Amino acid sequence: MMRRELGAVPIGARLALPVYNDRGAVWLKSGTELTERYIELLRSRGVAVVHVDHDGTEGIAARELLTDETRGSALAAVAYALDECEQAADRMRSQSVDDLEDWSRTRDGFAALRAMRFPERLREIAPRIVAEVVGSTGPLAIATPKGRDGYLLSHAVDVAATAVMIGRALGLARESLVTLAQGCLSMDIGLSLIDRSILDKPGPLTGIERLAVQDHPRLGYAILRTLRPADILANNIALQHHERQDGRGYPRGLTGVNRVHLDPFDPRRGKIILLAEIAAVADVYDALCSNRPQRAALTPEGVVATMRRLSGTHLNDVIVDEFLRIAPVYAVGQVVYVEGSSIGRVRGVVARPNRHAPDRPIVRVIQDADGTPVTPFEIDLAAAPRLAIRGAPLSEAA
Repeated sequence: MMRRELGAVPIGARLALPVYNDRGAVWLKSGTELTERYIELLRSRGVAVVHVDHDGTEGIAARELLTDETRGSALAAVAYALDECEQAADRMRSQSVDDLEDWSRTRDGFAALRAMRFPERLREIAPRIVAEVVGSTGPLAIATPKGRDGYLLSHAVDVAATAVMIGRALGLARESLVTLAQGCLSMDIGLSLIDRSILDKPGPLTGIERLAVQDHPRLGYAILRTLRPADILANNIALQHHERQDGRGYPRGLTGVNRVHLDPFDPRRGKIILLAEIAAVADVYDALCSNRPQRAALTPEGVVATMRRLSGTHLNDVIVDEFLRIAPVYAVGQVVYVEGSSIGRVRGVVARPNRHAPDRPIVRVIQDADGTPVTPFEIDLAAAPRLAIRGAPLSEAA
């Protein structure tokens, strides 16, 4: 298995992991031969990266955090939530009302919001996500490739799964993990009320556009508070996931204390709830790993460096440290360069992570630096400290 940029995939390559459509169903299953028509359809839907089989990578496989069935159900549940919110927004605008919270206090607005059924769908899928993440073993694919059309859906599901993985490492009870998953699945529903042209804008946002996007936590919270008033913690994940440790986040400028405060009555806890701090780490990680309208996905080294730079001011540094301890820097299937005086410069694919050295995986070398195939062999970088590794651009995968 090799992770490749769509533009570098040859016609006839076979998918190693499935591709989902923008409503959560498996569109192209594993093993599908990528014809010219399929590649063009993937490109038209904004899919930039796929996992494909490649000579020399036989036996390399990473199981996703979630099974195809659970991922598909979760994507469908989030799609259902976004559809219901968009319909409510259209109804609100048709009545010439600008503010969702004002509209929710009217008889028609309250009735329209209370008629939504998506919270039940999210409550059903959250325990399944927790069960699969808690029971997962072996090399896992954390952030999955995303297309433009289904970005919000895949992002929500990946953030939920990643957050549960972090929560498990921090020792959260299963009930808290379910709440965390439920909150992450719904934390961006406020974006469904933002003008699509702003969300898909390829260049930098204007000040007004940025303020519009920054209003989505408040909008999402207004919907969720009306629909599920008893789910206080899950609702506050939506409200607080863009708050920062230094108080410079939004919408309320809350502060954190860079601690893991498992006791909700701990007098030393910050003003941001722990579940929202976990969600923020998972949210930033997945966004950095993904192609966005404003920028391309960062390299593995760039993701780690950015997470470390944001640690302590933007993100809770204890949670970031724990996440980077358990999350592999280089994903299975990632194309990398390995270099050293003993072997020169070669190109290979990450075959397996090292549990105790996330930045030193086992690499299967398949090519020299110029892309000429060599007899495959594996290097355990944890046992070869003199060798350097860096991620290769996806377009260079050969």
